Amino acid sequence: MNIFFWINLIAVLHSTCVYEKDGKEPEIGECSGPTERVLAARNATNQLNEGCPLGTVPFFLDGQESETVKCGQCKPGVGGMGLENAYCSYNEYCTDEGKCSSITLHPVFGKECPYFDFMKTVDFCGGGMECIQHKCLQCQDGEIQAERGLICYKGVWTKSKLISVITEPNNLFLGIISFVFLFEFFIQIVSRIHKVCSKDDILKVKKKSKIS
Repeated sequence: MNIFFWINLIAVLHSTCVYEKDGKEPEIGECSGPTERVLAARNATNQLNEGCPLGTVPFFLDGQESETVKCGQCKPGVGGMGLENAYCSYNEYCTDEGKCSSITLHPVFGKECPYFDFMKTVDFCGGGMECIQHKCLQCQDGEIQAERGLICYKGVWTKSKLISVITEPNNLFLGIISFVFLFEFFIQIVSRIHKVCSKDDILKVKKKSKIS
């Protein structure tokens, strides 16, 4: 094995910065700093993440905590735009098997629903969707999430480069300056054309007066 593996193993065995079997974290002062504390947590993934490896999250089938824990990409019923959006992408939802899938593949996407229940006592659409105009959708067409550069298209959040460009402060500032510059340039062009036309009119009048 690599010599660095043994060096790291010895360091871990002699370190006081370790999580106990019950998940209790190291006491204050037992770690050299936040980085070592993070490394200790990663070494204790098995007990801290309920037996699931890094890159997965633990969940129970239909919330039955008496059952065996499952490991997946996400927690079933969670939508990509919820507070738990770190699990799946903005236009995905979590299946009952704990896998991220496109929101358009949800069994009730676009299907009819009676109303939007704000208190969530009854959910007619599932995680990541709302009842919008009696249809189960992610969002209402034309709705914008400027901070994320998203626009709603056909009931689904979609990335929009235009929204990102418009709402980015630097781009917005440069856009305003460019607009002012072009507007001033346009005014100057119109002014010059007006002066040339005015001179031509004066000359025409003088010619007519001489002829008469």
